[in-house]
Amino acid sequence: MNLTGIMSAHGCKVFAETLLTNPAASKTYQESLEGGMTVFCPGDDAMKGFLPKYKNLTAPKKEAFLDFLAVPTYYSMAMLKSNNGPMNTLATDGANKFELTVQNDGEKVTLKTRINTVKIVDTLIDEQPLAIYATDKVLLPKELFKASAVEAPAPAPAPEDGDVADSPKPAKGKGKGKKKKAAPSPDESAFGDSDSPAEGPDGEADDATADDAGAVRIIGGAKAGLMVSLLCLFASSWLL
Repeated sequence: MNLTGIMSAHGCKVFAETLLTNPAASKTYQESLEGGMTVFCPGDDAMKGFLPKYKNLTAPKKEAFLDFLAVPTYYSMAMLKSNNGPMNTLATDGANKFELTVQNDGEKVTLKTRINTVKIVDTLIDEQPLAIYATDKVLLPKELFKASAVEAPAPAPAPEDGDVADSPKPAKGKGKGKKKKAAPSPDESAFGDSDSPAEGPDGEADDATADDAGAVRIIGGAKAGLMVSLLCLFASSWLL
């Protein structure tokens, strides 16, 4: 059976070409086919985006990655939906588990590792002893790849219109002092005249008021003295 030909004709051409360039992995696939095999090949768009990472792997890791995407047992879609749990792959070897976990949710079947989760989106072939399924992303084994860095927390949302931030409260025991005198209202200070004279910087208004009062007293005293003098003069002339 032409494995790579089936993949190339049904949307997994990039994966098929990658498999053909790795003789060791290709041989493992062909030898496993007789006993039954299930392959989870990434779609072309997903595989193209993954190729730079694949090319950075060493030769043994490239082989392990390709072997990881195949299970040495035939699983129909109905079997996948009823066999949730971990599965060994062609890359499983002793301490190198290279497991993937199958999990379904209704009609959807997903494959998981500690790195990521992918979804089966198409069935290329489902005829015993071979089943090939296309996935929306490349399933990554934890043995070869590290989990992505945790994303930084999102900034706090800006306050909506109309929201006013609380002003900071003054520290206790500080800022105590004399209360400031209330500023005069605009009617008194800018546009109206006050009934009382404005107080100058040196109390000039008070001094002027005092001087006016003194002048009134002096003038009143002078008038009284004049009247007394006239009376005395009149009395003297009358006596004479």
